[in-house]
Amino acid sequence: MLSRLRSTYFYICWIPLAIYLVSDFYISASTGWGQWAMGVVVLPPLLLSAAFLLTGALMVSDGIGKKEPVLKLLLATLVAGSVFIWFFLRSVILEYYGPV
Repeated sequence: MLSRLRSTYFYICWIPLAIYLVSDFYISASTGWGQWAMGVVVLPPLLLSAAFLLTGALMVSDGIGKKEPVLKLLLATLVAGSVFIWFFLRSVILEYYGPV
């Protein structure tokens, strides 16, 4: 079952990033306070990215335990989790250094 999940994961790992880019484009079309009100549009790709990142991390961990090559899976996991990683790193940087 894990091998089927892994093959499916490679085909759909780009979806959170694509949804985020479309929602970011949609938000940038708004002006003024409308951009602040549309922050909820970013939430679904962020949560989807976090779920994909967790799933990919579990599959990478399983692959390392079985001594399988995991480079392709690791790259797919980074693509899938890129939205969550971006927001996480951005919030950490803003917390410690403040807005630049």
